[in-house]
Amino acid sequence: MGLRRGLHVDLHSLNALTKLQIEAIPELARIGEWLPLELEYWETYNCASLEELPKGFKRLKSLKELRIGHCPNLVSFPETGLPPTLRVLVLNDCEGLKLLPHGRYNGNLHFLERLHVWNCPSLVCFPDELPSTLQLEIGVCTNLKALRDTIMQASSSGSGSGSGSGTRSISHLEVLKKNRCPSLKTIPPGNFPPSLKQLEIWNCELLEPISGQMLCNNAELECLKMWNYPNLTTLDGCLDSLTHLIKLEILDCPGLEFFPLNGLPNANLKELWIENCENLKSLPPQMQNLTSLQTLYVRYCPSLVSLPEGGLAPNLTSLRIEYCQNLQTHLSDWGLHRLTSLKAFRISGACPDVVSFRENDCLPLPRSLTWLSVNELQNLEYLAFLGLQNLNSLKELLISDCPELRSFLPDEGLPATLSRLEIKKCPILRKRCLKEKGEDWARIAHIPRIEIFY
Repeated sequence: MGLRRGLHVDLHSLNALTKLQIEAIPELARIGEWLPLELEYWETYNCASLEELPKGFKRLKSLKELRIGHCPNLVSFPETGLPPTLRVLVLNDCEGLKLLPHGRYNGNLHFLERLHVWNCPSLVCFPDELPSTLQLEIGVCTNLKALRDTIMQASSSGSGSGSGSGTRSISHLEVLKKNRCPSLKTIPPGNFPPSLKQLEIWNCELLEPISGQMLCNNAELECLKMWNYPNLTTLDGCLDSLTHLIKLEILDCPGLEFFPLNGLPNANLKELWIENCENLKSLPPQMQNLTSLQTLYVRYCPSLVSLPEGGLAPNLTSLRIEYCQNLQTHLSDWGLHRLTSLKAFRISGACPDVVSFRENDCLPLPRSLTWLSVNELQNLEYLAFLGLQNLNSLKELLISDCPELRSFLPDEGLPATLSRLEIKKCPILRKRCLKEKGEDWARIAHIPRIEIFY
């Protein structure tokens, strides 16, 4: 197109244009001032030389959504600010961006409903003025050192921000995501807004621990995710008020050793994921009271030595215990037969001393199971008395990385409902189940889908 330093197409004459996409024009440095006033959606991506947006940008009285990505030379927004109709602002991979629109009168950020900022490493702080209702997502802002006080509300003691600073706090923040902000150290004082429904803190290695005071008013919080959060050492007081919590994820938190003695909120919690918490010594106590919990995944927790005394949540539908190699609670003491709603169960790399599930060592499984996976039990030799013949809902059976496993077939045979059998890295079983040649082939040949790998 011969574009060198600017786009000068007379877009203003396209007065019915509502959607504009400008992509992959590496030499584009600026965009002409005349734009269609009816424009509702604007997207600019992969314009490496773009330095500025039109100064008359604010005149776009119909613009609702603006997305800018992979524009590393864009440093700031026009001083005139944003259109007052703008509701969604998405900024991705704008490495040179130093400032967001700011100022109460020329920023117009307070009309936004969603602000997404990803991989803007030159951004150091956020504006003072943010909307009172906002979904805020921040990620890979490596030099972001502080979040403005506007994301927090004054604490009940009156010592928080918002009231004394003259700035307006976000009263209806529903989603707050902080991802890969390694320079972020502090959370403003005060409480998160009570409207907050989703809070995610990922890869913020220097961020101070979250406190119970910050969440004391957040009964509406439904999802809490904390990934790679080394300074998280305790959850005491943090969960007490979260009566509507549905999902809790804690991953890569090496400082966490114990859950609160009073357990987790039990009213609505449905999903609990715990992974790679190398110093975690126990699961939450009183799990038998988590009657709404349906999914429990525990992976790579080498310091975990036992399961809760009262047993697991009674209404689980999916359970995975993986690579907890020091877990001492014997499988027969897990109380799996009491989990009458359990449909999917996976055990991997746990209980290294288990050699067999023999008749005197029986592990009754719930008849509700439809999917069963046994993996990386290095010394396991027999599964014959696992009670597989009683699982009259079982559809899939997966066995892998059990090099000593010699037998898995009960005398009564496998349930007729089984439609898939997968055996992987089990050399002895592979030989016994070899098609038309192995001694166990005749007993499994009726299964519609059989996959046997080296």
